[in-house]
Amino acid sequence: MSFVRHASYLTLTRIFTSGLGFAIVMLSARILTPGELGSFMATVAGVALLTRLFSFGLGQSAQYFGAQEAVQKEDYGASLLVAALLLASISFVILMIFTPQIGQLSFAGNSTAQEVFAVLKYGIPAGIIHLLASLYVLGKRKILLYFWLAILPLISSFIVLFWGLFTSQGLKIVITAWIVQYSISAIIGVLVFFSFDRFRLKGIGQSLRLLFNYGKKAFVVSTSAYAVSSIVLLTGIWFSINEEVGFYTIGQTFAGALLLVYGAIGPMVFSYVGSMDKDAEYKNFIAQVCRISFIVFAVTTIAIAAIAPLVIPVLFGAQYTEVYLIVWILLPGLIFSATQRILENYLYGRSLHGSMVYIHGLTILIMVATSALLAPKLGAVGLALAKSVGFFCSFVFTLWLVSHRGGINKVVDILPRPSDIRLIFDKLQSMARHLWKKN
Repeated sequence: MSFVRHASYLTLTRIFTSGLGFAIVMLSARILTPGELGSFMATVAGVALLTRLFSFGLGQSAQYFGAQEAVQKEDYGASLLVAALLLASISFVILMIFTPQIGQLSFAGNSTAQEVFAVLKYGIPAGIIHLLASLYVLGKRKILLYFWLAILPLISSFIVLFWGLFTSQGLKIVITAWIVQYSISAIIGVLVFFSFDRFRLKGIGQSLRLLFNYGKKAFVVSTSAYAVSSIVLLTGIWFSINEEVGFYTIGQTFAGALLLVYGAIGPMVFSYVGSMDKDAEYKNFIAQVCRISFIVFAVTTIAIAAIAPLVIPVLFGAQYTEVYLIVWILLPGLIFSATQRILENYLYGRSLHGSMVYIHGLTILIMVATSALLAPKLGAVGLALAKSVGFFCSFVFTLWLVSHRGGINKVVDILPRPSDIRLIFDKLQSMARHLWKKN
């Protein structure tokens, strides 16, 4: 199956999962006050970041070696399951002992966030199992299985929250919804490893060494990369009031629809590049993907910006009417972020990602400094500006790295061309004809 076909199917998966994620935030916004929503979503971001931290980079190992199975004729499913259970157990023990210290360090004096974290911490071991299973399946290009892995936990959370609309349990029902989601994700994560016919423990010791060696290199890079996307939400409760963080959360959720396109392209770049072995093939592939992606990002951004003032009050409530300004500030930064993440996946596929840790570290410092400067006076607007500025800097830094180490010799190689627009229309027409014939 071609890259375009795979990316198209992954787009449908992202549409379903992002739609459910959007609905979950929408229902949460209806159940909680803006202040409670800000504290809760900051806590969820902290849990997700800790999940990446405790996964020790094995998410990237799972995707890389899942893609390598086609080349090496080896199987890594059993080794990944053992590694996932080991990491989940270690994280559980650490969290049980150090919950107060971690909560205080992560959420400062925010008592609501610390209260939520005391419960949601159990989602971290579950998230490790689900993360490794999902990325392993994605590396193997089993898109349908990836779809069910992604969507089933979200469906369970949505059902609980929808029922919560008709109760008066407030924060309690929202916490319950996320605990149910984490539980379902762990169960199906374990089951997916057993779904492959060739699951076996032979040679597991050597496979574990390979997984952890790759993960060791990816650990700081992957954790810092995730921190770039979530650090502004976390610092929001340090430098601003909870209500402003709630407004920022809604703006980030709505603008994040742009990442639907990235979600369909970026991970597939990793999987495809991981199976390539020629320099010319690398260069031509990533240059064309970047050019086409930028066109699609730009068109999507215009559409999101146009509907934001009309749709946000209807979906989230009248108290969020002005949030469209946050969306407009975030969208340019998200274009740069999506393109940067495509380039980063390219570097992962070529095992050239080590230097990304410096870029992510510098980006985090820029975001935290800008948040500290702008958020106390501008609130949600300041947080949005901090994120967009950081994303732009990250894109510039990553483009410089790719041009020096990744095979793209000129920036002009990734600038859109008329031929790319024609290619997009040709592919859309081809897919439409294919669907027409099937129906």
